[in-house]
Order: sequence, then structure tokens, then C-alpha cells
Amino acid sequence: MHALRLAGVDFSVPEADLRDWLSNPSFTPYPAITGALIKMLGGKQLRRSVFIDVIVFNYEHAPGASSPRRMADVDLDLLAKAIVKGHNTRYGEAVRDLQNLLQ
Repeated sequence: MHALRLAGVDFSVPEADLRDWLSNPSFTPYPAITGALIKMLGGKQLRRSVFIDVIVFNYEHAPGASSPRRMADVDLDLLAKAIVKGHNTRYGEAVRDLQNLLQ
């Protein structure tokens, strides 16, 4: 949770639910996607918060996506698009590239 906050990622679901999902890699993609997201950002932070639950939803509902259970199974291009889509939906913007969301 702390690493997510440092990365500029928050959530729109009850914290207890998110903690449960993050601790359950066998049944949810949250641990894999969260780990890949934090690694992909490489210590950088989103300039405006994006909900992790929306990122995961966007990722899993993208054409051709599969629900990852390991970080190695996360498609980083698809993850970047899921983050951008979550940002644009939340803030009503039309950003096209993840790099434009980083500070």
C-alpha cells in the first residue's frame, strides 16, 4: 500500500478489500499488476493519482488481455495503456502516453 501511494496510485474501493486482493495472488491479478506497475515506474510518480482498481479493470478488459498471476505475465504496454485510460477517465483528459503522466 505504501509503495502504491509513493507511486501516485490510490484506490476507489474499501481499503480492506484492496488489502485482501493484494494478498491473494492465486485468485486476483492485483499482486502481479501492482508489482509490475511499481517496477515499471522505476521510482517515478504519477503527477495525478490513478485508482489501482480502475487500472486493473482496464487491463483485464482490454482486447486480448489475460488475467496475470505473476509479474512476468503482465504485458507492460497494456499496463501503460490501462494507466493512461484510468487517468483520462478520472480527469477528463486525452493524454496518450504514460511518460506525460510522470513527474
